[in-house]
Formats: sequence, C-alpha cells, structure tokens
Amino acid sequence: MAKPEQHASPDSLLGQLQRGRGEGHIRILSTPKRDACQLLVECISNDPRLDSQVEQRAEYYASIAVEVGLDLAPLAQHLREHDDTGQSTWNTALAVETLGELAKRSYGNAADILCDYVECGQWWDWPLENLMALPDPDLHKKIAGAIEHRFPSDAELEQALAWFDFGDMPWVALVQQSERIAKFRNNLAKGVGKASSHERASPNLTSLTTKQLLDLADERNRHQLRKIIVQLVTPSDADLLVGNISLDKPFVADVALAGLVRLAPERIFEWLQEFWSSNPEMPGFLR
Repeated sequence: MAKPEQHASPDSLLGQLQRGRGEGHIRILSTPKRDACQLLVECISNDPRLDSQVEQRAEYYASIAVEVGLDLAPLAQHLREHDDTGQSTWNTALAVETLGELAKRSYGNAADILCDYVECGQWWDWPLENLMALPDPDLHKKIAGAIEHRFPSDAELEQALAWFDFGDMPWVALVQQSERIAKFRNNLAKGVGKASSHERASPNLTSLTTKQLLDLADERNRHQLRKIIVQLVTPSDADLLVGNISLDKPFVADVALAGLVRLAPERIFEWLQEFWSSNPEMPGFLR
C-alpha cells in the first residue's frame, strides 16, 4: 500500500489524525463509530508519517482504537495481504507497532494477531518485547512455538537469532519456553566464555587504536567493542570507519557505525543514506 503523496487538509479530521494532532483525538470521539474506525484503519494501514524514525504514532492510534472500540480484523487482514517483502519498505510497520501497543493494553485479540505475525511477518521480532511482557504463560509458549515454526532447522534458527542479546528481554523469557532457543543461548554462552578467557590474557582493549579494534571485531565481541570505540574515535578516524562499513563484514560494520554515530560527520550522511537505500538485504541489527 503506497504512502499518500500528501496529507489531507489539516482542518479535516483525517488530516489531523494523519498528523497525530490532539484535536483529531478529541474530534474522532464524537464521530459515528463506523466512520471513526474507517479513518483510524486508513491511518494505521497507510502510514502517514513523513519520517517514521522521529514521528511516533503507535501510542496515539492505539489509545484512540481503545476508546472507539476498533475491530482489529482489518488490521490483521492488512498484515496478511500487504506485508513488506524486505526491510526497505514500510507497508506494515505502523500496524505492527500499533498492535503491539494494543497488546500491552490487553485489547481485543491484538496479541493473537501478532503471535500469528511472528511466524511469518517481515517485522517478526518487533512485537516480542510487548508480548513477552504480558502475564500470560500460554501466550509466551505460543510465541516461542511461532519462532520455532518460522525457523524449522537449527541452522536457520541460529542464523536468525545471532543478532540478538540473550541477556535482554524478551529473550530471557523465551529461553524458558523453548528448548531449541535455550540450546542456542547455551552454545553461544560457551563461545563467549572462551572468548572472555582469551580477552583476559590480551592487552587492555582501550589501549588499542581504532584500526586494531576494527580488526578484532567479530560476532562475539561486537557489543563490547561498540562501547569502547565511542570512547576512542577522533575526527581523523572518519574515513577509516566509512571504509569498514561493508555487508561482507557486518560485525565490523556494526562497530564502525558506532564510531560514526559518535563523530556524526555531516559530510558522510548522504553516503550513508545511499548505502542504506541500495542494500535492502542488510541485516536488521545494522539497519
């Protein structure tokens, strides 16, 4: 579903809802339910944000949905029929976010819709934190099962989960619900333990140069090196960091990007924008 070329008039109810205005929230509550729900579904399924990274709408639309008694069936249908095929488009991102907010409110069947989406949707990991925070052990087990069905082989599961931190929610809870996820976490922990032993015998990482840190970067240590590189980079490192942003070495790129975030050189913004837009297959943790 294409993004609208322009918003409706700012004086219209639709225009106010598209812009996330408080007046739109007030006006829609006095609108006949059928019309109110149609307008709300239009906004959620046809993302009206100009910049989805800085404009938040999910809580706004979820609050209205609860107050007008929105039927979630149209949103479930939208996810099935118009889901993104890659992470370079945004057909269903707002619907997933809004349903996540509704699940937090235990509204309707939002949690069940998202559970089904976890098994097949492009943005499958987005709802996990909201769903696993709900006090519903049966739902937790169902979510773990959806992830296992999505990645039926251990190799597929390992590849998909390699990007996540198992010390954070929702993975702490998911490990309790899935033997396969727990097995992967345990294997990963063993590998990290071996790496930690080696690190204790290695020179202090903060004494290394930016290039040496990038040369060390791999799957196991990238989180640690990201924290260190932001303390060490200087403006003269910008070109070195850009040169190490490549999909061929995603973990090195992850560390290099952390350094660039710290420096934020204006001259490379256009290059980064082109890099993002021309690589839709980019791993989610880099995007």
